[in-house]
Amino acid sequence: MKFFTGEDFKLNNNITFTTENINGRLVVYADNIYENPDRVVDYIDSCPIITHKPQDPRSANGRDFYDGRQAIIEAYDAKWFDIHKEACMLLGHPTTHFTGGCMFNMTMLKSLPEGHWFPHTDPNCINAIVYLNKTNNYGPGTSFYNSFDYHGGGEHYDPWCDTADESHCILDRYNCAVFFNGDIYHSMRLVGDTFIGRPRYSEIHFLNY
Repeated sequence: MKFFTGEDFKLNNNITFTTENINGRLVVYADNIYENPDRVVDYIDSCPIITHKPQDPRSANGRDFYDGRQAIIEAYDAKWFDIHKEACMLLGHPTTHFTGGCMFNMTMLKSLPEGHWFPHTDPNCINAIVYLNKTNNYGPGTSFYNSFDYHGGGEHYDPWCDTADESHCILDRYNCAVFFNGDIYHSMRLVGDTFIGRPRYSEIHFLNY
């Protein structure tokens, strides 16, 4: 059994923020967010993957792909609140609500992608994603869309969208936190066999406003 403490989830001091204007919308980057990101990944590797939304028997999750979550509260670094505040101010939303805790995403495919993963929005919140795949550094991370044509039943039933106008792709920079407004249509960027038999790791925060 492996033991982890709050030291394993400590954030770096003096985080530097950069911004990028993407089609008139700002995205905020905070590189080198964790002091020891390899240890964070070691924690994720050690955890059982809990299927996201397992209660629905119609879900394709666990049959056609794997999409899991793992949350921790005790080891959460309180410096996250200051980082959230700074990033959200840069995005024009100085007041947001976050209850704390780390939510890790783990997604793995069983076959080649059949298009774009379910484009969606997360209304009334700022999204934060920390990319945690060292071997995928500067590979495809998150797609933004101008428009798309989707007629499936939802993310965990038929997630693939054949026709989509992808406007931008945020690169998967290891140990980088990316903040953007959840009202932008977005999705995981799954390309080729990158995540067949190897999970896509990320940490997600939803900062409600």
